[in-house]
Amino acid sequence: RICQEGATFLVEAGATRRVLRCPSSQVACQLLGRRSTPLARLLELLRPEDFASFGCDGKLVPGAAILALPPLVGGAAAADELQTEASAPAVAALLDHSGLVLLADVDILECYARRYGGG
Repeated sequence: RICQEGATFLVEAGATRRVLRCPSSQVACQLLGRRSTPLARLLELLRPEDFASFGCDGKLVPGAAILALPPLVGGAAAADELQTEASAPAVAALLDHSGLVLLADVDILECYARRYGGG
């Protein structure tokens, strides 16, 4: 829970380092539907520039990450269900050479996935 709250705080504060920005609701649903996403698939779904803050001399530096989700459609009313866990759409994660692992509780991931149009 602390990691999730930290991710939310950093996105709200405008952090850019180690933040992966999810470009669409469709991509958000795909990532939220699985606890882990292989790196090859992640590279297909996200923009190459999103990975720039994860490297040093062109090599991926494994570690903490934040998946910043697109704004929720429908304003505050649509976000009501999520307000108890996060006021900004973000998910704490780990990124390494094998891929992205989301750290948020399964209930939170499922809640976000529903808000973005997933099952």
